[in-house]
Amino acid sequence: MSKRRDSLADQVRRHEALRHDLGRLVHGFGASPAATKPAGEPVDVVVTANEMNVRHGTGALVKRVFAGCKGIVSVRARDDYGGDHAFGDVAIVLPQQGLSRADAYRNVLSAFEGRDVHRVACVPLTPDDLITSIALRDAFAARVAIWIMDDQNVGSQGIPDALMREALEKAALRLTTHPEMRQAYEQKYGLRFALLPAVAPGSLVTEKAVPLQNLDGAGIVVGSIWARPWFDRLARTLARSGHRVDWYGDHRSPYLEISAEELDAAGIRPRGVASEPELVKALRARSFAIVPTGVLEEDVGGVRGLAELSLPGRILFVAATSNTPIVVLGSEATSAARFVRRFDIGACVPYEPRAFAAAVAEIVRPEVQTRMRRNAARFARTLSADGIGEWLWRSLDRGEPADDRFEALLGRGEADPPPPRG
Repeated sequence: MSKRRDSLADQVRRHEALRHDLGRLVHGFGASPAATKPAGEPVDVVVTANEMNVRHGTGALVKRVFAGCKGIVSVRARDDYGGDHAFGDVAIVLPQQGLSRADAYRNVLSAFEGRDVHRVACVPLTPDDLITSIALRDAFAARVAIWIMDDQNVGSQGIPDALMREALEKAALRLTTHPEMRQAYEQKYGLRFALLPAVAPGSLVTEKAVPLQNLDGAGIVVGSIWARPWFDRLARTLARSGHRVDWYGDHRSPYLEISAEELDAAGIRPRGVASEPELVKALRARSFAIVPTGVLEEDVGGVRGLAELSLPGRILFVAATSNTPIVVLGSEATSAARFVRRFDIGACVPYEPRAFAAAVAEIVRPEVQTRMRRNAARFARTLSADGIGEWLWRSLDRGEPADDRFEALLGRGEADPPPPRG
């Protein structure tokens, strides 16, 4: 940001009257453990777009990563998933949409009156998230980590280029979940990124692959489906292949509007959003897991960029906690397909009943099950979430990853160019 804006932040902090209603902005601030600290004691902040809960993948992952960290202030722009938010010692709702930069600074300084911000971890899905993080950085000289989980800029248009560049250039640490995302952002912005994949609950990670005894071809669909056309293709493929599967995910999402009759006709038994131990138990009893992705030849539903560059965390969750082979439905050019092929833990096939049935027939062969499960078990422990919150904060303090565990696992593909120096 320009010196003019930095000067504005200083002026706001010194001279602006803090007139906002803190009771509206800060929920439970006075009664929270963090609020008992002396005024001015540094706090760590996690900035997200939505409330953190298990109804969406980002919510579950953020809660998992920072589960062992104390004194976190959680800032979100809005509620989109039922309003249930159980994350952070202090939780702040801070919408910035439509505000000037000066008003955004006022919002932030009002919400953090009497406190000093030490470090910020931002998972950007909307412009609000980056604006809040920039304001925290400028007003408090905080160190900021930007962790890009889902692309909202290179292949999508959710965040403007100028705002993304400002945030990335001011960040002390830049992270993506996988190499393809990193390559895209490094090429566009000429800045160096490190890796932090979607980690799995440490208590559920299994490093010793146990051969599945019941190879009857029972499958399971895991996680949310991002676009209605993806569900339509999945339903047609399953209905014509003759496979009946369970779906553990948000089948009641208002964005999809799926009826009970459609689910039944497709042979999908909806199980809803289950607890992680319950989901892992179900996964370990199945021959394969299904992950629907996009068809890149068409920008169906406006989510081509999301499909192409995102690596669904459920793939890593399945591999690390159950070693269950994975069938990715969709384009072979997605990050999801590349990951499954690279580690030989499943297959990628188009939304075509015969191709799907053939892939399942191959995967349920005992020797294939054994090979794929062993392959997944080899890297499962690296994906454990144990201590990852502190790993992220240590990495932010250093300005680089605290160790090379994720680089050693995922590394740079042969097509990746050398990393930028910035």
